[in-house]
Amino acid sequence: MTTYKLTLLATLIATLVTFQSALADKPVALIVKVEGQVTTNGTQTENLSYLNSKDVVKLGDSSQLAFSYVEGGLRVKVNGPCNIRIEPGGPVLLEGKPESLNVTRPARRVGSVLPKDQIPAIPGSLRRNILQLHLAGNVLPGPQTLGFSGLPGRQFYFLTVKDTSDRKVFEAEARKGEEFQIPDKVLKPGGSYRFLLQVEGDSQELTQSVSVLSQEEASKVQGLTALDPDASQYLFEASERLATYLHYRLYRESLPLVEALLAVEPGDPKLSTLRSELKESLGY
Repeated sequence: MTTYKLTLLATLIATLVTFQSALADKPVALIVKVEGQVTTNGTQTENLSYLNSKDVVKLGDSSQLAFSYVEGGLRVKVNGPCNIRIEPGGPVLLEGKPESLNVTRPARRVGSVLPKDQIPAIPGSLRRNILQLHLAGNVLPGPQTLGFSGLPGRQFYFLTVKDTSDRKVFEAEARKGEEFQIPDKVLKPGGSYRFLLQVEGDSQELTQSVSVLSQEEASKVQGLTALDPDASQYLFEASERLATYLHYRLYRESLPLVEALLAVEPGDPKLSTLRSELKESLGY
């Protein structure tokens, strides 16, 4: 075989190895439930993390795992003890009883196509004092109801919203315990704004930057079918919705969904951590 052919063959092999490696690292499924001793490639498995192609998941006695495929709509429940391997077309049972693996494909998955990226970290609160806007991350286009935490003995508060050109687009006042109501079409899709909260008779103030989802992004989460807590697939549906909210940094929408999921899975450490992080970020 000539040197040219050997070089070409080596290049093709290297390309194939790189391609297979990329496939193995591609997120395939979102985990929605972990209970008991469950490991992925030897590491403890965490709820709301992703499984990649070729991952090997081992479940101990009485352990449970549930996950939703990012594409195709498959939903999977696994009961230990067993071992499975994750494949793009569905999980493969490596060891255990056939009834350990339950795979379903709903006629229609509630919610948008699942994001393929890892869920981004939630930032901490911008302020540690009492004055807080219960706002963080991004918001959807449309009218906004904005809560805040005031100062002891101070009753009147003023909110000013400016765009990136420093043009004032909204202002209002509210009493302590009330909420600010921002009308429709004030915050434009894809826009960025600066919120200024001030207190009557006090020099303390709070400034916070907020971005609005683009219309294309918003279309992926707006108008979704309402979730039914009594539905048999609620755990899957609510977790899929939560992953989408967190992907778009819609933290105000995420918090009540985390609370609802904790009512179903009260001992889940990942959900408990998420609740704490969201509350801190939103200033509660």
